[in-house]
Amino acid sequence: MIRFFLAFIIGLISVSNDTFADTLLDGNFTQGGLVFGTVTPGSEVTLDGKLVSITGEGRFLIGFGRDAKPKAELVIAEPGGS
Repeated sequence: MIRFFLAFIIGLISVSNDTFADTLLDGNFTQGGLVFGTVTPGSEVTLDGKLVSITGEGRFLIGFGRDAKPKAELVIAEPGGS
């Protein structure tokens, strides 16, 4: 099974420790895997350019198909577009 290499691009102009303290990812970054995430409420998350649904508490779930490409791009933009 091909392992995934995720390119995490966090859309921030200035990065603080608080930004990363609110971002959690847990799961299997592999084909057929699921990843549970938590971000600051109001953030925008995209996976390979597609918007990911986020709860009001900032939780989301992403899944990788069994035939998924070997690379994926996860982008997290903090509230306010920073």
